[in-house]
Amino acid sequence: FFFGRFVHMVSLAFLLLLLLGTASAGSFNASLEPDLTWSWDNATGTFSGLAPITLTALNTFFGQPNDTIAQYAWAYPDPAYRTTTATDVETSFKRTGGFVYFTKKGELVGVTTVKLSKPAGASFVINFGAQMAGDAACPRWSLITLGSTTFPNATAYCWEPGTATTRGSFHYNISNSSGPQYISFRVTATALESVPGFPDGLGPFYLVNTGVASQVPLPAPSPSPESTSGSVLSQCTWPAMLLAMAAYFFV
Repeated sequence: FFFGRFVHMVSLAFLLLLLLGTASAGSFNASLEPDLTWSWDNATGTFSGLAPITLTALNTFFGQPNDTIAQYAWAYPDPAYRTTTATDVETSFKRTGGFVYFTKKGELVGVTTVKLSKPAGASFVINFGAQMAGDAACPRWSLITLGSTTFPNATAYCWEPGTATTRGSFHYNISNSSGPQYISFRVTATALESVPGFPDGLGPFYLVNTGVASQVPLPAPSPSPESTSGSVLSQCTWPAMLLAMAAYFFV
């Protein structure tokens, strides 16, 4: 009797571990046609227009071969997450948005979220130039989600995608005693020697990979003598689950 109960408990625990190992952390979906929208579990948002990009460092950041990433878009946040305080990368993306990268065919390569201070893990740095005049005609505006202390007097922002010859820029609507004012900051290849605080300066921004699964398979690692291709769990999950279920119900 005790042996049977022991087998039941071990089998149930093993089943739970297997299910946790195969469970998904959530599904990210990007719709580029006919509209530009994204969804992640119960969160939804829109994209800016797509823009071309060719940057070796970005492919390296996502562990992809050169020329994998061909276009990108800024993902505007879900307004329902504006007041959330969680700091995990998924919630950060839903609250503040981020840059999303695609292949030439529109296959998803990677999803990032923005941090204003350098995080502990790997990140990709985006620098901005000096303040320029903004444009109220920037097509997609969103409320500021990072707080009044970070962007004082800013009420809304808009990402203007770059072109084949120009980099993209963030536009901000500044509200002060003299009325609305529009300013912008264009992405630059190198950082300024000294970046003043907003609204006189912007950045740098640190992009953090959210870990959303790419639609482009990562390059297969070279097999080593000590290991075989693929993990033992991925090769044996379903047979192991069946054995565990049989032990649970029939022992």
